[in-house]
Amino acid sequence: MRKSTASGGSARAEIYIEEAGSGTAVIYREDEEKSSESSGPTTMKGWTYSEYGAAKDVLKFEDSIPVPEVKPDEVLVEVKAAALNPVDGKRRIGKFKATDSELPHVPGYDVAGVVVKVGSDVTKFKEGDEIYANVSEAALNQPRQYGSLAQYTAVQEKLLAIKPKNLSFAEAASLPLAIETAQEAFDRANLKEGQTVLITGGAGGVGSLAIQLAKNVYGASHVATTASTGKLNFMKSLGADKVIDYKNEKFEELSDKYDVVLDTVGECSKCVKVVKEGGAVIALTGALEPPGVRFVVTSNGDNLAKLTPYLESGKVKPVIDSKGPFKFSQVVEAFEYLETGRATGKIVIGPVE
Repeated sequence: MRKSTASGGSARAEIYIEEAGSGTAVIYREDEEKSSESSGPTTMKGWTYSEYGAAKDVLKFEDSIPVPEVKPDEVLVEVKAAALNPVDGKRRIGKFKATDSELPHVPGYDVAGVVVKVGSDVTKFKEGDEIYANVSEAALNQPRQYGSLAQYTAVQEKLLAIKPKNLSFAEAASLPLAIETAQEAFDRANLKEGQTVLITGGAGGVGSLAIQLAKNVYGASHVATTASTGKLNFMKSLGADKVIDYKNEKFEELSDKYDVVLDTVGECSKCVKVVKEGGAVIALTGALEPPGVRFVVTSNGDNLAKLTPYLESGKVKPVIDSKGPFKFSQVVEAFEYLETGRATGKIVIGPVE
């Protein structure tokens, strides 16, 4: 056997030439040191903040953020679109400092994109797969330091789901955290087919999906929601049987009672007045009052995958605010709009480039 060493740039390779009989086998073994071209980019563009505060004061666009390292149970995703959630803003102003990850942060939970690298323990996904996910398993307990508002993000395999074929990246990015929240809320409430549901804040990111899930996935017989005057017809188009104009009616003073009440706007004290005996009130925000229950959603790719048939059939549809998608350069403006509370559905950022 003869050995030869070849080098080019930063890469080295050893070539073994083994002669056996009349044949010659050439074995090429590349050194562990890879060229920059083969290992992919080492830096990326994205949005970061290194201190807590208002979006316009602390969010910075950078073009040399280190690309996240991929752990054995993770994949590297080339981000095509991302979406904003209220928890992004609350986290950015420091509301969850006690359990937050270390600064600086790349914000963003929702992502849709393409797998470009897989960790050594990953078995369900491969390079080229189009996926979507909530990048942090627990939104408030040491959430991922480098989120989705960058060109690349690393995501645990267990959080991923294949993007529904009929959805664009922008549509898919609008879903994960909100749809997982609605799904887990109804599971915790043990919502059954034929029961009745009230959802406060039906026009929001969670509410607009919760209406559709309650009606078309869980089989609720009657779904009511609250919304402003200009959004009543849109709520009905999502499947709501009754829409209460909160500017003209107080839902807590009406005679209707519900098996499950999902409070997305922080009105638990009112919601407990309209739940049936033995029913459940699930509160996502605000002060809690018995028998209300609060939870922090746990991201799970398998749960997302369970919803694929409903998304691909059109029984559940993404709801994206008409002002979006916002450009990648408009993240500050997108956050400021989110924090007005006037958005319908989700605020999407894309394409990310």
